[in-house]
Amino acid sequence: MRRELSATLLAGLLAIISVGAAGWPVAAAAQAVKPVDETLLVPAKELSDYLLQNMIGIAAVSVGLGADEQEETPTIYTLDGDRLIPSGKIFLRGTRPISTYRVGTSPIVNLSRAVVRRYPALEHRGSYVRVALDPSGQRSEWLRLTPEGAFPGSVDFVDFGDASSFRCYQLDLFYFNGSGERKLFERPEKNAPSRPISSTPGKPGYVAGDIVPLQRKGNFFEIAAVAGMNDPKTPIGWVELKDPSGKLTIWFTPGPDC
Repeated sequence: MRRELSATLLAGLLAIISVGAAGWPVAAAAQAVKPVDETLLVPAKELSDYLLQNMIGIAAVSVGLGADEQEETPTIYTLDGDRLIPSGKIFLRGTRPISTYRVGTSPIVNLSRAVVRRYPALEHRGSYVRVALDPSGQRSEWLRLTPEGAFPGSVDFVDFGDASSFRCYQLDLFYFNGSGERKLFERPEKNAPSRPISSTPGKPGYVAGDIVPLQRKGNFFEIAAVAGMNDPKTPIGWVELKDPSGKLTIWFTPGPDC
């Protein structure tokens, strides 16, 4: 899916990096640029603590759309001992993904029309991922991951612990906390010196650009601010993945490199 979606994504805004008094870069682009048609469907306050504390990644599920808007139905699986076996089909319109977007209308890329829904991933076993189908996290199903490039009918997985799976993604640092401000750390340590990073123009630490993840160390992600696909990914600091109560604080969204 990554290759086909690239033409539908925004190229990004100008990245501005300021240097703090301590001599290290201070925050950049607070809000990541989303795919053109991506819409966040669930207010962060509706996501349960269970869900935010147990998310290990994000699964994106694409289904084709017929001329009558009828959707394909993905296969779901159930555990049978140590194996996962097919157990039926699921109609995804009856679920509540965190976000969704449609593709196939671009004049540059000729795709079958499809809709992509993005769900919290709670568990990963080999080629299978268990996704939460509602904001409580109590309704879930196993889906089978597909090879890269399978689209529509694909299941992709952004694994928070695997840098190769989020290499083309951007970060929305403020969807979950809603405050428009958070800490940017000099090092991946809780007690390291920090500066604010803000989504509000004119506030200390505001940067106009896109935030991308570079690497993870423990509970921290090193981030960079970029202006576009060819902009160098220069580190500006570290942000926490989860807060002290174990709840997720970062949302991953497909970027121009996807």
